[in-house]
Amino acid sequence: MAKLTTIQAGDLLVYPWKNGRPGHIALVVTNTNLIVGYGDAAADRALQWVGKGIYGLGKGGLKPGRAGPLDKEGKCDCSGFVTWAWGVPRYDGENWHNTSFIYADARGKQEFYQLVEPDVDFAKLDIVHCHGPSPSARRPKPPPAISKGTGLLWKKKNGIVCRPRLTNS
Repeated sequence: MAKLTTIQAGDLLVYPWKNGRPGHIALVVTNTNLIVGYGDAAADRALQWVGKGIYGLGKGGLKPGRAGPLDKEGKCDCSGFVTWAWGVPRYDGENWHNTSFIYADARGKQEFYQLVEPDVDFAKLDIVHCHGPSPSARRPKPPPAISKGTGLLWKKKNGIVCRPRLTNS
Protein backbone atom coordinates (compact mmCIF):
# COMPACT_ATOMS: atom_id res chain seq x y z
CA MET A 1 0.00 0.00 0.00
CA ALA A 2 1.50 3.30 -1.09
CA LYS A 3 1.86 5.99 1.55
CA LEU A 4 -0.57 8.88 1.02
CA THR A 5 0.89 12.34 1.65
CA THR A 6 -1.46 14.77 -0.15
CA ILE A 7 -4.82 15.81 1.24
CA GLN A 8 -7.68 15.76 -1.26
CA ALA A 9 -11.24 16.98 -1.12
CA GLY A 10 -13.31 14.27 0.54
CA ASP A 11 -10.59 13.19 2.98
CA LEU A 12 -11.68 12.89 6.58
CA LEU A 13 -10.30 14.68 9.64
CA VAL A 14 -10.97 12.60 12.76
CA TYR A 15 -10.12 12.33 16.42
CA PRO A 16 -11.55 9.53 18.61
CA TRP A 17 -13.44 9.34 21.89
CA LYS A 18 -10.90 9.83 24.68
CA ASN A 19 -11.31 9.86 28.47
CA GLY A 20 -15.09 9.92 28.10
CA ARG A 21 -14.98 12.89 25.72
CA PRO A 22 -16.65 12.43 22.33
CA GLY A 23 -14.66 12.27 19.13
CA HIS A 24 -15.49 14.16 15.99
CA ILE A 25 -15.12 13.82 12.24
CA ALA A 26 -15.28 16.24 9.32
CA LEU A 27 -14.96 16.12 5.56
CA VAL A 28 -12.32 18.22 3.76
CA VAL A 29 -13.88 20.33 1.02
CA THR A 30 -10.76 22.23 -0.06
CA ASN A 31 -8.71 20.49 -2.70
CA THR A 32 -5.35 21.77 -1.43
CA ASN A 33 -3.24 20.83 -4.44
CA LEU A 34 -5.90 21.10 -7.14
CA ILE A 35 -5.92 17.34 -7.62
CA VAL A 36 -9.13 16.08 -9.14
CA GLY A 37 -10.02 13.10 -7.03
CA TYR A 38 -12.80 10.69 -6.24
CA GLY A 39 -13.56 12.63 -3.07
CA ASP A 40 -14.75 15.68 -4.99
CA ALA A 41 -18.23 14.15 -5.27
CA ALA A 42 -18.37 13.58 -1.49
CA ALA A 43 -17.27 17.19 -0.90
CA ASP A 44 -19.93 18.47 -3.31
CA ARG A 45 -22.63 16.43 -1.54
CA ALA A 46 -21.51 17.74 1.85
CA LEU A 47 -21.46 21.38 0.76
CA GLN A 48 -25.11 21.19 -0.36
CA TRP A 49 -26.15 20.64 3.27
CA VAL A 50 -24.36 23.56 4.93
CA GLY A 51 -26.82 25.47 7.12
CA LYS A 52 -29.23 22.56 7.54
CA GLY A 53 -30.08 19.84 10.03
CA ILE A 54 -30.33 19.25 13.75
CA TYR A 55 -27.58 17.43 15.65
CA GLY A 56 -28.60 14.06 17.07
CA LEU A 57 -26.03 11.53 18.31
CA GLY A 58 -26.39 8.23 16.43
CA LYS A 59 -28.79 9.76 13.91
CA GLY A 60 -28.74 10.04 10.12
CA GLY A 61 -26.59 8.52 7.42
CA LEU A 62 -28.09 5.05 7.65
CA LYS A 63 -29.31 5.10 4.06
CA PRO A 64 -26.52 6.47 1.86
CA GLY A 65 -28.69 6.34 -1.26
CA ARG A 66 -31.09 8.94 0.14
CA ALA A 67 -31.06 12.48 -1.18
CA GLY A 68 -29.79 13.79 2.16
CA PRO A 69 -28.06 12.70 5.37
CA LEU A 70 -30.85 13.58 7.82
CA ASP A 71 -33.27 11.12 9.36
CA LYS A 72 -37.05 11.66 9.26
CA GLU A 73 -36.78 14.07 12.23
CA GLY A 74 -34.15 16.16 10.42
CA LYS A 75 -31.31 14.88 12.64
CA CYS A 76 -27.81 13.62 11.93
CA ASP A 77 -24.45 13.24 13.67
CA CYS A 78 -20.91 13.69 12.34
CA SER A 79 -20.32 10.04 11.39
CA GLY A 80 -23.67 9.71 9.70
CA PHE A 81 -23.00 12.89 7.76
CA VAL A 82 -19.56 11.95 6.37
CA THR A 83 -20.50 8.36 5.55
CA TRP A 84 -23.61 9.62 3.75
CA ALA A 85 -21.47 12.14 1.81
CA TRP A 86 -19.29 9.25 0.64
CA GLY A 87 -22.35 7.13 -0.21
CA VAL A 88 -21.46 4.32 2.19
CA PRO A 89 -23.60 2.97 5.04
CA ARG A 90 -22.52 3.93 8.55
CA TYR A 91 -23.31 0.33 9.53
CA ASP A 92 -22.03 -2.30 7.09
CA GLY A 93 -23.67 -5.29 8.80
CA GLU A 94 -20.58 -5.87 10.93
CA ASN A 95 -19.06 -2.49 11.84
CA TRP A 96 -20.46 0.86 12.90
CA HIS A 97 -18.41 3.46 11.02
CA ASN A 98 -18.26 6.00 13.84
CA THR A 99 -15.39 8.27 14.83
CA SER A 100 -13.62 5.73 17.03
CA PHE A 101 -13.91 2.91 14.46
CA ILE A 102 -12.69 5.11 11.60
CA TYR A 103 -9.76 6.42 13.68
CA ALA A 104 -8.76 2.92 14.84
CA ASP A 105 -9.00 1.42 11.35
CA ALA A 106 -6.91 4.23 9.80
CA ARG A 107 -4.26 3.85 12.52
CA GLY A 108 -4.35 0.04 12.34
CA LYS A 109 -5.47 -2.41 9.63
CA GLN A 110 -6.51 0.30 7.15
CA GLU A 111 -9.14 -2.09 5.86
CA PHE A 112 -11.71 0.66 5.28
CA TYR A 113 -9.78 3.93 5.79
CA GLN A 114 -6.23 4.64 4.67
CA LEU A 115 -4.10 7.00 6.75
CA VAL A 116 -2.93 10.16 4.99
CA GLU A 117 0.26 11.62 6.44
CA PRO A 118 0.36 15.16 5.10
CA ASP A 119 2.70 17.96 5.96
CA VAL A 120 -0.02 20.61 6.15
CA ASP A 121 -1.55 22.86 8.78
CA PHE A 122 -5.08 21.55 9.45
CA ALA A 123 -6.16 25.09 10.35
CA LYS A 124 -5.75 26.05 6.68
CA LEU A 125 -8.19 23.39 5.46
CA ASP A 126 -11.83 24.13 4.68
CA ILE A 127 -14.08 21.46 6.12
CA VAL A 128 -17.78 20.67 6.46
CA HIS A 129 -19.04 18.88 9.55
CA CYS A 130 -22.17 18.06 11.54
CA HIS A 131 -22.01 19.10 15.18
CA GLY A 132 -24.03 19.97 18.27
CA PRO A 133 -25.60 21.33 20.26
CA SER A 134 -28.72 19.20 20.25
CA PRO A 135 -32.09 20.78 21.00
CA SER A 136 -32.78 21.11 24.73
CA ALA A 137 -35.13 22.94 27.09
CA ARG A 138 -32.57 25.76 27.32
CA ARG A 139 -31.97 25.82 23.57
CA PRO A 140 -35.07 24.55 21.77
CA LYS A 141 -33.85 25.89 18.41
CA PRO A 142 -30.08 25.40 18.16
CA PRO A 143 -28.16 26.66 15.12
CA PRO A 144 -28.02 24.38 12.06
CA ALA A 145 -25.88 21.31 12.71
CA ILE A 146 -24.07 21.24 9.36
CA SER A 147 -21.56 24.01 8.91
CA LYS A 148 -18.40 24.96 7.10
CA GLY A 149 -15.24 25.84 9.00
CA THR A 150 -11.53 25.10 9.28
CA GLY A 151 -9.61 22.13 10.61
CA LEU A 152 -8.27 24.10 13.61
CA LEU A 153 -10.15 21.92 16.13
CA TRP A 154 -8.56 18.76 14.68
CA LYS A 155 -5.12 20.34 14.92
CA LYS A 156 -5.74 21.11 18.62
CA LYS A 157 -6.99 17.56 19.26
CA ASN A 158 -4.08 15.88 17.41
CA GLY A 159 -6.46 14.50 14.83
CA ILE A 160 -5.54 12.47 11.79
CA VAL A 161 -6.44 12.57 8.11
CA CYS A 162 -7.72 9.44 6.40
CA ARG A 163 -9.31 8.50 3.10
CA PRO A 164 -12.06 5.95 2.55
CA ARG A 165 -10.49 2.93 0.82
CA LEU A 166 -13.18 2.83 -1.86
CA THR A 167 -10.92 5.24 -3.76
CA ASN A 168 -8.10 4.17 -6.04
CA SER A 169 -5.75 6.97 -4.99
